[in-house]
Amino acid sequence: MTIARRIGYPSTDASTPDPLHIGPLDLSPLELSVDLTLLLLLLYSSPIWYVRIPITILVILAFLHRSLRLAATFWFVVTAIVLAGNLMAWYSVDNHKHLMAYWCLAIALSLIADKPNEILVSNARMLIGLTFLFAFFWKIVSPDFRSGSFFEYSLLFDDRFRFFAGTFGGQIEPVTKVNRAALTALTSYDSQLHSVRIIQSGGILVLGTVITYLSLTLEGLVAVTFLVPAFGRVRVFGRVRDACLLAFVVSTYSIATVVGFGWTLIIMGIAQCPTRWRTTRVLYLVSFVMLQVYRLPWRELLKWK
Repeated sequence: MTIARRIGYPSTDASTPDPLHIGPLDLSPLELSVDLTLLLLLLYSSPIWYVRIPITILVILAFLHRSLRLAATFWFVVTAIVLAGNLMAWYSVDNHKHLMAYWCLAIALSLIADKPNEILVSNARMLIGLTFLFAFFWKIVSPDFRSGSFFEYSLLFDDRFRFFAGTFGGQIEPVTKVNRAALTALTSYDSQLHSVRIIQSGGILVLGTVITYLSLTLEGLVAVTFLVPAFGRVRVFGRVRDACLLAFVVSTYSIATVVGFGWTLIIMGIAQCPTRWRTTRVLYLVSFVMLQVYRLPWRELLKWK
């Protein structure tokens, strides 16, 4: 059995469509997610030279040779390189780099199975579900997050939240500058202060609480819908899970522009999305592009203060 048939793509014969006329929406979940994963690795793999250089070489070769990017051995090698980089930078590596390594391993394991697409769907859903389950659990057991303090602090001092703090929280710029000066005085290496007074509008407390519980609700929904099997009428979870994941990605990474993390989640979402759900596939691909659009310097372009 050829690789083409195993992944759900027609074998090469007279009736095979011209590859130049096959769009991304016509590719199998495995093929599309593999192509996007290669792009992810090319742009957002580890900055460490002994990871980035071999990964870049392998990705370029895979783009040039279709059979290579659908070979399990290729993905086992990629996984080993990514894992080695994560191990060498264990205390400083971003957590989504570990998820990226797990995803590469999931692709490799899927390619050695008799039904690669089905195995990849299962792997993608489990990885997404477990990722959000662990994130939800960590936030629930963290008093600083559960109380809303995490987002209150972010709204007051994180530049990424400044627009929301001013627009929806009523925090004016002069007060923000006073708070930043107070924090600098407290955290300075030669500071003799034990505490400082922070000024915040009543809207910051409300906004921080709202964002906290919206975040918990959305992450909990993603975890449940991706981990609960689809039985009978519960098949509606198929639509709900994609909607929840897309809502999380589009909202979260509009502020925290960690594109590597967002792309990994989107790619896994595409991998478990049936080919016949073309609209959902389009939404995933649009969000894939939107994460790059978010990186534009909108504050400077729109002259936000």
